[in-house]
Amino acid sequence: MRRLIKFASAEIDLDRVCVNVKNGALGGGAYNGIPEISNAPRAADYLVTLRLGKGRERWPLGPINYHFKRPDETGPRNRFPFFVCQDWEDWLVKLAAHEFKHIEQFRNGASCSEISCERFAVAKLGEFRSLRAPSAGGRAVPAQLALDAAL
Repeated sequence: MRRLIKFASAEIDLDRVCVNVKNGALGGGAYNGIPEISNAPRAADYLVTLRLGKGRERWPLGPINYHFKRPDETGPRNRFPFFVCQDWEDWLVKLAAHEFKHIEQFRNGASCSEISCERFAVAKLGEFRSLRAPSAGGRAVPAQLALDAAL
């Protein structure tokens, strides 16, 4: 899991960032500061929470966009890119990259842009996939995460 988070954060300064990975509905959050109720160390200035699912997810996930909408569920005004996550590792890389981009926005005093974060995350997912070892069929072998064992 650490290797996936490290990959997702390669271009982002994570100094003084607490990263929590846990079970729960797929999603995440980046906090500009530490909430009062948090297990983050006192030295942390930012918090990122990454939820990997409840263990019953069906992979592959997608194609969907940031709002979990399929292409046939969106209109012409949709600006969010669509993506497919083959497995929990794809999801973790994409989600972590999105939330880490928010940390960069916080640090730089930039306005928070979900579109910018999502575009960055989908590009990072593509980079991750290009580096994965292919199986005999030319596709990456999806892995299933046993959430309780991994945390």
